[in-house]
Amino acid sequence: MVIAKDLFQLEKTIKEFEDFSNSIEKIEEALRSGRSRTYFIRDAGKIVSCASTTAETSNSVMVIGVCTHPDFRGKGYASFCTAKLSYDMLKTAKRPCLFYDNPAAGKFLPQDRIQRDREMGFNCFVKII
Repeated sequence: MVIAKDLFQLEKTIKEFEDFSNSIEKIEEALRSGRSRTYFIRDAGKIVSCASTTAETSNSVMVIGVCTHPDFRGKGYASFCTAKLSYDMLKTAKRPCLFYDNPAAGKFLPQDRIQRDREMGFNCFVKII
């Protein structure tokens, strides 16, 4: 599966993901089984940004793996992927919950937006320390 390979290559460019023990096979299996959904953006023919889901229940979904290749940051790609994925989850009555540990990830979620998004149905935004 080419998408799994491209997603794996993107992950390798993200410093915060260095400790993750992911593989092309694990990504492929998660996508194929429906255990994970991934929204991504291609630029210059390669995946440069994505947001994924995991741990879906009947009423909520965890948003993880939000990232953008360092050479393509500042274009709103991660925000777009996260927003589209979250919008689609809300349409299915699943409330997204975003977990992050990178301070830069929290920057695209200003406090006033977090409150507004909670009012729109987001379950939570959690900073992992």
